[in-house]
Amino acid sequence: GELTAASPIDVNYEVWNARGGQATCTAFGFIQRVGFFGCLIYGCSLNIFSLIMVKYNWRDSYVRTRVEPFLHGIPIGTSLLMNIISL
Repeated sequence: GELTAASPIDVNYEVWNARGGQATCTAFGFIQRVGFFGCLIYGCSLNIFSLIMVKYNWRDSYVRTRVEPFLHGIPIGTSLLMNIISL
């Protein structure tokens, strides 16, 4: 599968059928961590969105123009920034 293709070939004794290199391993780890952290933070954004729409009853137009860009930008930016720094 995708895990064996991304594993460096010099660890073939640990991972069966390893065909990748250090670059593919790093790239796969980066994409995996961006997805993991992005998913967690997007869950928080969905909770905030539900709270302001259901409990506080904010107008759709206000949320769409003023709040929603942050609800998308913060999870994407945070997950990318955290993983770029860790490289």
